[in-house]
Amino acid sequence: MQMEDRELVKRVLLLNDRSAYSSLVSRHQASVRSYLFKLTHSQEWADDLAQEAFLNGYRHLDQLKDHTKYRSWIFSVAHTQFLQWHRSHKSFESSESHDAVQETDFYAGTEVRSLLKNLRPEECSALTLCLAHDFTHQEAAEMLGLPLGSVKSLILRAREKIGAEA
Repeated sequence: MQMEDRELVKRVLLLNDRSAYSSLVSRHQASVRSYLFKLTHSQEWADDLAQEAFLNGYRHLDQLKDHTKYRSWIFSVAHTQFLQWHRSHKSFESSESHDAVQETDFYAGTEVRSLLKNLRPEECSALTLCLAHDFTHQEAAEMLGLPLGSVKSLILRAREKIGAEA
């Protein structure tokens, strides 16, 4: 029987159980890497940023107030890693292969990936969190540190841009 995230988080915090954290990483690594790839357009950077996000997540797990929200919290940590990377790498175009990333049907086509590259990072983040990773607008707002209305506006603008360019 597989433990829920909240149980794994408790084991890490109370018992310093590294295998419990390894289970959390295994469970969420593919989706976090996929999210970061959509933002960076580089498999190498997505892997590096995901690794840093999970390391920072382990170091700061005590800051997670609601143990049932580990998934959205680690996406928030990953988003912070992306923002730090983006500040130091203003251009994040890449010609790397996309084959290694597991994608949802929404992002599977080359045309869609090309359209996403034309979005501002915050538009791509909001759209990706809600459409590809099934977070609610409220959850995305919390992860991105934005008001709910701003996230809704970002998603609307992103959809309009994709629709206009498609």
